[in-house]
Amino acid sequence: MGNLKEKKREIQFLIKGAWYGINVNNIKLIEVFDHKILILTNHDQLEMRGSLSHYETELLKNDFVKISRSVFVNLMYITNIKGQRIWIDNNKICNISRERTKLVYRQWIEYRIGL
Repeated sequence: MGNLKEKKREIQFLIKGAWYGINVNNIKLIEVFDHKILILTNHDQLEMRGSLSHYETELLKNDFVKISRSVFVNLMYITNIKGQRIWIDNNKICNISRERTKLVYRQWIEYRIGL
């Protein structure tokens, strides 16, 4: 992809009392459940306590799409969308909330064609 996509952009996360900068290109998915945030990266899963709302603006600026109230997916890793299901790296399937389906699909298509 273009140079913009290749830049090393980081988001700072507070994990167990220490700040970690994670390159956005390595983050596939961020999900919140029971006040815990799960960050799925290329290499591992990180878990932290907190609210996703603290990171929402930064995620949306960095090619993430909100597929439901509690899940953000990096557009770079979406391999397919069918109806309300989304495939991440061809092996993880997540559900898109009904009200977000058209928006998520449009953002994915725009990302893929480089708009």
